[in-house]
This record gives sequence, C-alpha cells and structure tokens, in this order.
Amino acid sequence: MNLKQKIIFIIWMCLVIGLVLFGIIYVIVNQIQVNQEEIESTKEVMNLFKEFI
Repeated sequence: MNLKQKIIFIIWMCLVIGLVLFGIIYVIVNQIQVNQEEIESTKEVMNLFKEFI
C-alpha cells in the first residue's frame, strides 16, 4: 500500500468506528428514554394503587 491508499484506509476506518460508536450511543440513549418512561408509568400505577387503599 502506498501513502495515498493508507490515508484513504485510515479515513475509512475512522468513518466506520465513528458510525459504530454513534450506533452504540444511539441505542444507549433510547434505552435510557424507555427506562424513564417505564419509571414514570410505574409511579402512576403506584399512585393509583395508593388511592385504592
């Protein structure tokens, strides 16, 4: 591989790594949002339960 090919290869590797990291972060953020919604709905259920008692 000559210098130009190495530079192109490094750029491609950076793009691939960046996309993978972005995908992982996106999934983690979505999981956190879902967990927050579940916590809020659980609180609502607990409040309804307290009203029945």
